[in-house]
Amino acid sequence: MEKGKMKLSRQYYERLENVFSIEYKDTAGTSNARVHRHDQYEILLCLSDGMFLTVDGEEHEIRKNTLLIFNSVDLHQFGTKEPEGENKRYVLYFDPSYVDYLSSERVSLLECFLFRPFPDGGSWS
Repeated sequence: MEKGKMKLSRQYYERLENVFSIEYKDTAGTSNARVHRHDQYEILLCLSDGMFLTVDGEEHEIRKNTLLIFNSVDLHQFGTKEPEGENKRYVLYFDPSYVDYLSSERVSLLECFLFRPFPDGGSWS
């Protein structure tokens, strides 16, 4: 990016029936990046290299095309190492009760959000 030129953020947002929201975000660097959580569950698809994720105080490098899942108690922060780095992603937020309604006795669609067999929540690299 040329010095003195500012990258514009692009976003797409749609809310469906008050239980889902889908967003495309294209922001520069760590703009507005802070440790946070959501009342909904979140599925995030990273579209850029050079990203980082901080969960429970531990930082992990995230590669392009990585799919991340968060429940409503996961404190997390997502951004770039470089101040002007590319931060493109799709984010889906949803109310877990709606998805749980689609589950059956044999298959819980929310199990991967709640029960993680890995000590650190998964492999990030």
